[in-house]
Amino acid sequence: MMNRVRLSFALILITIFMAGCTPSPKVPSRTAIPTQDSVVALLRAAEESPPIRAAELRVEAARRLVDFGRHEDAVAALDQVDTRSLPPSLAFEVSRLRASSSLERQDGSRALEYLDWAQLPPSMDPAQAAELAELRADAYEQQSDPLSALRELIISSQLEVDQSTRTHLHERIWRELTQLNPSLLESAIRDQRNGYHEQGWFELAQAMASRRDHTGQMEALEQWQVLWQGHPAALEPPQSLTGMQPSPSLALQSTPAQHGGRIGLLLPFSGQLSKAATNISEGFITAMQVQGAGFPQPHLLMLDSSQITTPEQLFAVAQQQQLNLIIGPLDRNFVNAIAQQPFHPVPVLALNQADPGPSMPYQLDLSSEQEAIEVAERAFRDGHRSVLVITPNATWGNRLERAFMRHFESLGGRVSDTLRADTSSDLSGQISTLLGTDPGQQRSIALRIRQGERIDPTQRRRQDVDAILLAANPQDARQIQPMLAYHYAGDLPIYATSHLYDGQPDSTRDTDLNNIQFTDIPWRIREPSPTHQAMRSTRSGLYDDLGKLYALGADAYSVFPYLQQLATTPGSYIEGETGRLSLDQQNRIVRTLPWARFNNGLPQPLDY
Repeated sequence: MMNRVRLSFALILITIFMAGCTPSPKVPSRTAIPTQDSVVALLRAAEESPPIRAAELRVEAARRLVDFGRHEDAVAALDQVDTRSLPPSLAFEVSRLRASSSLERQDGSRALEYLDWAQLPPSMDPAQAAELAELRADAYEQQSDPLSALRELIISSQLEVDQSTRTHLHERIWRELTQLNPSLLESAIRDQRNGYHEQGWFELAQAMASRRDHTGQMEALEQWQVLWQGHPAALEPPQSLTGMQPSPSLALQSTPAQHGGRIGLLLPFSGQLSKAATNISEGFITAMQVQGAGFPQPHLLMLDSSQITTPEQLFAVAQQQQLNLIIGPLDRNFVNAIAQQPFHPVPVLALNQADPGPSMPYQLDLSSEQEAIEVAERAFRDGHRSVLVITPNATWGNRLERAFMRHFESLGGRVSDTLRADTSSDLSGQISTLLGTDPGQQRSIALRIRQGERIDPTQRRRQDVDAILLAANPQDARQIQPMLAYHYAGDLPIYATSHLYDGQPDSTRDTDLNNIQFTDIPWRIREPSPTHQAMRSTRSGLYDDLGKLYALGADAYSVFPYLQQLATTPGSYIEGETGRLSLDQQNRIVRTLPWARFNNGLPQPLDY
């Protein structure tokens, strides 16, 4: 009963305010009076509504009061709302309106009451929680508590997902730190409650404040980076520090101490895969000779995985030979067996993907699934939300179809339909069914044309898709692309995996592939690197499927000095022959691939 009395009193006050805000009769307004009346109507409706609906109505009323500049009345309109019983998004809006209105009135203490974390739902969206943390920082600043404000800003920067907003927060954090009283900064550094992010920021501020000359500050910054290389301030530094960065890129630079050691190349040097082993080892050795100038050369021990077939045998040899690193094996079953071992006495850089296990090796591989992810990413990034997927009617095609669908849908897109194309049978009929251009529909269109109706060519096919994701070898793709055009889908952009291109440019043969975008390794579609040039003069077959293994071997050499840095520095990468190489949480080296588009029958490089 008391709550109803309070709310009625609030309605009376707001009604009186609205009456006082009514424009003078001499200058009548067509928009203000209905808006004022609507606030009262919203609050009256809230009295008779269930809790969640009542909260929604009060939020709308508060927004309109804020538009009038009546922040105290906006807070009063929300006084009866219990945020703990609301859905997270609605609780966020109530808290945001209350706090921001209190801050407008310079009432930081009241804003903090409304932003008490204990009163908010724990499942709030991170971006919303980040905004509320920044409001808490504003409230602490109004109370002249800069250290508490800094802690809230650091929390907000951890939660923020938008890069531009995070950059703004890093600038604000640094500005506040540089204005902090030195004795307050010193006590903050000694505070045992500090987390990793807070301590890193405080120590960075102290390091820079301790040196006034530019050279000294550069030295202090470099020393701080050695200890805090994975800290957000190192990955996205404030603008005033970027000029002091040794390199603004996260592309890693190695040192001589990271090279050298004793490395075992575990490959199938005998048996059916001996050619693959030879190409990988030759790529590794060539990269070592070309890239390793000025660095200690590792001592290589060639290990035959046809003879060493179990993890137990492998680790026994590694300990006996005092190896610092094993590169290989190539066989996925062997890699999975290594991943199932509870402990690795020596690090392993496997050349195939591992299923999850208790002790994951590093993994560098050329799997097509990574390409499928790249294709889905590119199409989605270009604004396409509904796609068709075309893959071969084969086991590898089925794998790529699943990879396409899983990743595109995880991004928020929709796979409208799929086709496992069999070019040995009626391809036209298969594509007609996929695009909805069956004979019955064509007869209907023909009738409409005879009746004098104009038909847009695109209306002759299904209208619920805006792109095609394709995995097909060159021979099949040269049939699929013209057939898509024949069935009125020539305007749909096509994104393809590297299977589309055989590595041999031929403008006459590949005119049917024009306008298709495809992803591939830099080894095949970028300017040749020094390692590539060194091999091109003495070896053939650099661009076919086996030729890709030269690139794999070269990247095994390129990446091994950086493995620890890649693991400890989120966002870091190296530029390799098989892509831009980074490391995920499963120790798998992720390959971000460049792109090309067929133009006049020739692949033309595009950006990543």
